Amino acid sequence: MDIVEHTRQLSIVIADDDRDLLQLVKMRLEKEGFRVAISVNAEDISRIAVDKHADIILLDISMDGISGEDICKQLKNHKKTSSIPVVLFSANEDIREVADACGADDFLPKPFSLDLVKHKIAQLIPAI
Repeated sequence: MDIVEHTRQLSIVIADDDRDLLQLVKMRLEKEGFRVAISVNAEDISRIAVDKHADIILLDISMDGISGEDICKQLKNHKKTSSIPVVLFSANEDIREVADACGADDFLPKPFSLDLVKHKIAQLIPAI
């Protein structure tokens, strides 16, 4: 199965305080056919995920204001977002432990490739 062919309508929400990275990832994923919403404000993620009918959330653990770890816990404890897969990403070596501790579904070490992102999406979204 061609992952891209089966994911064209999937909605991805990405949060990171690095605007350049967000724009790059958004552009590349949109070229692959995904619908992508981005935010530099982690506190907006729950609202955006609900508004955009997110199929998956990619979340940096190191953001200004509130940590991605805390946002992940909130997402997993909220009725409207608890079933949405959350993938944490970070350059921190302890990303695996942080992801496990907050209930994230998976993690990505930074820097990451588009192929790895697509692979994680394919693993976590049952429709693929």
